[in-house]
Amino acid sequence: MSWLEPDAEDRWSLRTARLKDGGWSDPVTVAQSVEKPFFVNWADFPSVRRVGEQRLVAHWLVRDGEGYAYSVRMAESRDEGRTWSEPWRPHEDASPTEHGFVSIVALGEGDAGLSWLDGRALAAAAAAHGEGAHGSGDASGDGSEGPKAFMQLRFRVWAGGGEALPEELVDGTVCDCCQPDMALAADGPVLAYRDRTADEVRDIYVARRVNGRWSEGVRVAEDGWVMPGCPVNGPAVDARGQHVVVAWFTAPEGERRVQVAFSSDGGASFGRALRVDGGVPLGRADVVLREDGSALVGWMEREGESAVWRVRAVRPDGAMGEPVRAFTLDAGRGSGFPRMVPHGDAIVLAWTEPGRPGGIHMRRVAVEE
Repeated sequence: MSWLEPDAEDRWSLRTARLKDGGWSDPVTVAQSVEKPFFVNWADFPSVRRVGEQRLVAHWLVRDGEGYAYSVRMAESRDEGRTWSEPWRPHEDASPTEHGFVSIVALGEGDAGLSWLDGRALAAAAAAHGEGAHGSGDASGDGSEGPKAFMQLRFRVWAGGGEALPEELVDGTVCDCCQPDMALAADGPVLAYRDRTADEVRDIYVARRVNGRWSEGVRVAEDGWVMPGCPVNGPAVDARGQHVVVAWFTAPEGERRVQVAFSSDGGASFGRALRVDGGVPLGRADVVLREDGSALVGWMEREGESAVWRVRAVRPDGAMGEPVRAFTLDAGRGSGFPRMVPHGDAIVLAWTEPGRPGGIHMRRVAVEE
């Protein structure tokens, strides 16, 4: 578990602890906002991932200027998270623009695969036109003239020995601030992300890295959601061998839905989209693929003035269990994006409770099919 924790002087620390034998270890500080202030955001949050037997990697965000100018920092531990290295910047670009929404996956032999949203093309176009560089395909800002540029999805391998392979462009036109997600399938990593077309269609795509090369992204389902701005509601993906599952939020013609789709060929193609929500979803979906090929899909659903996190078992043939009402939470941005991980025959859920006392909450939930 990792989280951001403020101190009395409004500085932030990235901290982590381990759940073992039913209890939590003492927290360890990975990094502090001493030299550079952290960029703290409800949707773009840090992570800690195991990528080898003793190797863990962590990421967080630091400010590079005003507004949405921020970049990624990483550190590694080679002793199960007891101590951490000095931080480094994993992307080559240092322009004052957005670099974030990171996903990390273990590639084997201690190697880590890192994906992120990269605004370098926006920064270059905006600099040429004398504008800012936050989340726009139109650097002129007037919708008619000026250079066109878009958010990119990039990937890089950090080998177990510490060396970095060259950056790889996965997709040059993606949604500005919808979190991508990545999982490791039999043939390599699969990336689920919200694409963006010239007509502002923002459907979910999956790209695959096979033999060191990224395939062109394939659309998971033809939702046809036309959205002139970023919904800040990215997909979730999980994989086991050739089996891949993607869960996501969409709202074509204003009809809000949470859907899930399965693949049996490593993410090269997907079956029909299956709707799982109860009619008033807020999205922020997560998904866990189980050994039997079924999936547990979690999402936020509005309930009066607040929200509830629901979890539902879904099979590739469309059979579904009844939704489980896991916990209630604030419907606003302060509750962030709840996360799920498998734990034995159940799942462990973590979410943020805003306000005071607030804090990070966890719950173990068993879900029947």
